[in-house]
Amino acid sequence: MTLHLFDTATRSQREFVPLGAGAASIYVCGATVQGVPHIGHVRSSLNYDVLRRWLTAGGLDVAFVRNVTDIDDKILTKAAAARRPWWEWAATHERAFLAAYDALGCLPSSVEPRATGHVTQMVELMQRLVESDHAYAAGGDVYFDVRSFPDYGALSGQRLDEVVQGETEAVGKRDPRDFTLWKAAKPGEPAWSTPWGPGRPGWHLECSAMATFYLGPQFDIHGGGIDLVFPHHENERAQSNAVGDPFARFWLHNAWVTLGGEKMSKSLGNTLSIDALLRRVRGVELRYYLVAPHYRSMIEYSDAALDEAVAAYRRIESFVHRVRERAGLPEISRTVPPGFTAALNDDLATPGALAVVHGAVREGNIALDAGDRIAAANHASDVRAMTAVLGLDPLDPHWATAGADEAAAAALNTLVGDLLSPTLLADRPVLLVLLSPRTAYLVAVAHDVPFRCGRRAGPAHRRRRRRRGLTRRPHLVTEGFLRHMAGNSHRRGATRKDGTKKGMVVGSGGQRRRALEGRGPTPPAEMRKGHPAQRRAAAAAKHAAKGADRGRPAQARRRHDDDAPETVLGRNPVVECLRAGVPATALHVALGMTADERIAESVQLAADAGIAILEVQRNDLDRIAGGALHQGVALQVPAYEYAHPDDLLEVAADGPGPALVVALDGVTDPRNLGAVVRSVSAFGGHGVVVPQRRSASMTAVAWRASAGTAARLPVAR
Repeated sequence: MTLHLFDTATRSQREFVPLGAGAASIYVCGATVQGVPHIGHVRSSLNYDVLRRWLTAGGLDVAFVRNVTDIDDKILTKAAAARRPWWEWAATHERAFLAAYDALGCLPSSVEPRATGHVTQMVELMQRLVESDHAYAAGGDVYFDVRSFPDYGALSGQRLDEVVQGETEAVGKRDPRDFTLWKAAKPGEPAWSTPWGPGRPGWHLECSAMATFYLGPQFDIHGGGIDLVFPHHENERAQSNAVGDPFARFWLHNAWVTLGGEKMSKSLGNTLSIDALLRRVRGVELRYYLVAPHYRSMIEYSDAALDEAVAAYRRIESFVHRVRERAGLPEISRTVPPGFTAALNDDLATPGALAVVHGAVREGNIALDAGDRIAAANHASDVRAMTAVLGLDPLDPHWATAGADEAAAAALNTLVGDLLSPTLLADRPVLLVLLSPRTAYLVAVAHDVPFRCGRRAGPAHRRRRRRRGLTRRPHLVTEGFLRHMAGNSHRRGATRKDGTKKGMVVGSGGQRRRALEGRGPTPPAEMRKGHPAQRRAAAAAKHAAKGADRGRPAQARRRHDDDAPETVLGRNPVVECLRAGVPATALHVALGMTADERIAESVQLAADAGIAILEVQRNDLDRIAGGALHQGVALQVPAYEYAHPDDLLEVAADGPGPALVVALDGVTDPRNLGAVVRSVSAFGGHGVVVPQRRSASMTAVAWRASAGTAARLPVAR
């Protein structure tokens, strides 16, 4: 099957055959650099970056042009408001866009022309239009005569009598439907000389001039957002065809990113900047989120959807890293699976392509667990080839430079996946995994080695622990350490690590320990202070004395932490919190907003959960939200009540099977905290321990990311 693309002009999928043999040409409408980039801006660049990579993978030499609009009414207005030169304002935000493209893995454009650098080409195009009676000058302005071009409206499907350009009224216009090619100079604004007087270019003129200058009068693909179909692309097509340039052979348009059902736009104040999102997720994870849906499908942004995308990408990443560690570096396959090819050839169907990727990951993990390293390596090579086309290869050097914490996080995913196995759990009554952005420790707690949960140990505390027979400091996990970790080095039958003073010797079962030397055999475990068996016996006696309290879950004995309550704002976040079962005390809704579909759903969910619903004035809601954007709804969430560490450990020790307690350190993102809670619950864990400091709190965001498991799994602090 050859590549088929949906052409907006014909409203159908057409087979793509490049204009020239072995080469393809793409022009993409770039940013108007009026402010910082948000995800609505970069989605377009990511979609056409995938198209470019796929054409390149098919053996084509791709010329990729993406323009920069650096002169515009909005740029002039915002620069004046900030009391900065317009050119400095534009250059500053152009750099921000380039940084965002790079952070999300977009390949550099073949050329990135600025509008202000191509005024000469624009003047030449206007002269051709005026000479052919398709344009006229009036009062220093130049307008395109819409009625002179009979095919006007064919791209957008509009009838001429329904056209509204959205421009201000002008004295010299012959018809209100005519659009501006050139704007006469105004005091204080930049201007360039033309035969019709000084002025500056209109928005539509620049793209026609730059596209044909770099790619010729006819080229393969013109891309942009769906909001550009009219008037921008309709006007580009009209002014180019009017002078005899065939212009674009295919018109491609990507859909919006919406927030609360509305297009993400600076004018609406509902944008999510790239910088803000990259403080929460990695660039490669945000790229996955934006390229995973079909390019012609709307993306309704939500934190939950972003978290799901992050988890999905990390499954791919974890598999590739596991194969690299066990079977060596997997090379990128020269070909991709047929299913992946068929999906992308069907109008760049990235959801189908990623389904093939995850299928290969699933088969590769099965092969790896079965010990078939060759099959696993082959699957990993296919995964790398497919993700490279999508710009998501986990081993791409671009992503490898993302930072030490990210590399540690990827290694941690592999570590947890390998170590939390039924075989390892069966041999250890309690397994404690300490997770940190910088280090990962593993402690196996055997029957004669107790576990202590408390503050970080100082020198004196460590000496007391050694006198009481407690465990040594955890060792950094390595394959060698795990191989020799049959038990504590002082247990009978265990082996001491390499490099110790006496070398590899069989343990004495405690008879040669300083506190017990010369005093006969080791006392029974139940009599040794601090031993897990002694703790279990003491706990059993304590529970027996409590009577009715015995066996109650840890959640029932929680202590109230002094964290402050929080307020969740926005239609989508509130709905997601209510769906996830986040405990809440009240739902505040602005008067007159219950007709909104999402808010109505919030009200219904709150009513079903027995949460108080209060309809308030908007100014009262502004006060509750502290001036933040609330979209007419706010959810009051009380402070989370943490379990006490002693209660958590007692419940874990009293369980019938092996107990799993996971302790976290340095996990400062509440979404990561919630994801770990969800993973621990999936592994059958009994609880999570977080430090008072250096950790995110169990906020509504963490609860939501846990997919409701926070209601069942106790978290201690």
